[in-house]
Amino acid sequence: MTAEMFETWFDKQLLPNLPPNSAIVLDNASYHSVQLKKIPNTSSKKEEIQNFLTEHDLYFEENYTKTQLLEVLHTRKFEKQYKIDAMARDRGFRVIRLPPYHCIFNPIELIWSQMKNNIRRNNTAPKFSSATIDIIREEASKITAEMWANCVRHSTKEEDQYRARLITPLIINLEESSDDDSDYFDQ
Repeated sequence: MTAEMFETWFDKQLLPNLPPNSAIVLDNASYHSVQLKKIPNTSSKKEEIQNFLTEHDLYFEENYTKTQLLEVLHTRKFEKQYKIDAMARDRGFRVIRLPPYHCIFNPIELIWSQMKNNIRRNNTAPKFSSATIDIIREEASKITAEMWANCVRHSTKEEDQYRARLITPLIINLEESSDDDSDYFDQ
């Protein structure tokens, strides 16, 4: 998959077929994450960093090293803006990006996993062929609404467990006080 292929499919196939106000859940695959305006990083060329700083009205001296230019860059926070997100937003949709390395939150990953395993098991052709395409189509046709519902339930359960691990309850008892607390507030 390339970014260009994905963007074409996204624009011509997916977006026109979504109900209004839909949310689109994406992982962080590189072809989902092409930036509208790339924010320079350590692998950027010095000239790219200088151009970016100039475009954003950030002062630097011409003799600054790449490291110094990046220090100037980091004096301001820039949020990545993705082409796909803009395409969706322009059509009234919202993109929700999964945290990196958390594909378990995306039900389609479970579907893909089942489908790929079945294709591997049933594909006896030594190379990719028309028979392989037929197997892919057959496996895709076996995906049911019930399978999707099960995968969504599983992903939702994983999200709930993840959230429970992140959020620790904080309880402050306002009814009791000790002498130590009074001393603290009297200082």
